[in-house]
Amino acid sequence: MSAMLEAKTAIRQLAAEARTVVDSKSLTLAQKGARLDKIEADIKGHEETVKMHETAGRLMAGGSSADSTEGGRVAGKGIGAPNILPTEEQMHELFDSVMRHKSFRLEVGTKGVGDLLPDRLVPGIVDFRHEPTRILEHIQATAMDVPIVEYIRHVSTTGAAGMTAAGATKPSATLNTDKVEARARKIAVTTLLNDEDLADFSAFQSYVTAELTRMVVDVENAQIIAGDGTGENLLGLLNQSGIITRAQGTDTGLDALEQAFTDLRVGPAFVAPNLVAMNPSTWSKLRRSKDTQGRYLVDVDPTAAEASSLWGVPVLQSTQITAGTALALNTDAAAHAYVRQGIVIQTDFGQTGFEKNQTAFRCEERLALAVPRPSAIVKVTGL
Repeated sequence: MSAMLEAKTAIRQLAAEARTVVDSKSLTLAQKGARLDKIEADIKGHEETVKMHETAGRLMAGGSSADSTEGGRVAGKGIGAPNILPTEEQMHELFDSVMRHKSFRLEVGTKGVGDLLPDRLVPGIVDFRHEPTRILEHIQATAMDVPIVEYIRHVSTTGAAGMTAAGATKPSATLNTDKVEARARKIAVTTLLNDEDLADFSAFQSYVTAELTRMVVDVENAQIIAGDGTGENLLGLLNQSGIITRAQGTDTGLDALEQAFTDLRVGPAFVAPNLVAMNPSTWSKLRRSKDTQGRYLVDVDPTAAEASSLWGVPVLQSTQITAGTALALNTDAAAHAYVRQGIVIQTDFGQTGFEKNQTAFRCEERLALAVPRPSAIVKVTGL
C-alpha cells in the first residue's frame, strides 16, 4: 500500500474514532476533549502527507502544483490513477460534523472511473440457450374442452372376407378393438424475482417470461418423444406399444432408414413417411457417409441451401432424441396432440412477496398425446 493511500486510510479511521469518542458515555468532557485534540493533530499530519504526495504526482505527470483534479483523475499533461477515495475536503467536512454533532453524508463520486465501475446497466440479457426445435409444431394439435379424450382403435380382425358360392354361408369376421384414453397432463414451472431486478433491467420481465416458456417446451419435447406414461408423465412416441422397431445391424445407417421407410409402407399402417427425427450428432454421422471415392452420399453439394432431407422426407433434428436413435413416421396417422390449456404465464406477489419485494412468475400448460396408429412409427436404433 502506498504512503498516500495509507494516510487517507488513517484519516478515515481517525474520523470514525472521533465519532466514537463523541458518542461515548463513559468518558468525561475533559477526556473527550483531550482525545479529540490528539485525533485532530493526527489527521492534520496525515493530510500533509497526502498533500505532499498529490503534489509530487502531478509534477511527475507533467503538470504543475496548480493542476486540479477532475472526475477522480489528475488533470494535466499526464493521466493519473482513478481516485475512488474520499477527497480531502470531504474528510474535513466529516471531521467538522463529528465535532459539531451534526449529521453528515459522505458519498464518493464515480465520475470518470468507468474503467473500474459500470456507469450503466447493460440493456440486453445474456440468455440461457435451449433446444430450438419444438416437436409439437410438427404434429397435428387440437384444442380439447374436456380433461380426457377417449377413442376406439381397431387393432386386429379375426376371420376374413372370402369368395362365396351361391347359397353358401358367408364367412364372418370379428373386429377386435380397444378403447384408449388420452388424459391432459400439466407441465409447469415457477420462479421468484426481486422487484429491483425488474426495475433496473427493462428487458428482464419479457426475458423471464420467454425463459419460463422455453423451460416448459423443453419438458414438452422430452415427454412427447420419450415420456414413460407413469405418474403424471405422458406416454411418448418411443414408448408406445405397437410401434415398429428396426436395428441397423450390419446395414449402413442410410440402408436402415430406407428400410424403415419401407416398413411403414408395407406394414399395418400402409403409410409413407413424412418426417424423420433424430439427434443432430446422428444426422451429422449420416451426412458424412461417403462412397468408395470419398464423395458424400447425402446432400451431394454440402454448400447447398436445401432443407435437410432423406429421399425427399424432411429430417428434424432435436437433442431430446438419444444419439443413435431415429424416428421415421407419418405424423398425420401416428400422433395427435390435444391441448387443454396452452402456455399461460401469470404473476403475483402475495403477502410474502409484498414483504420481500419479490414477484412470483408461473408458466404452465396442459396437453394430452394420442397415438391412434402406433404402426405408423418406426424406431430405428444403432445408427
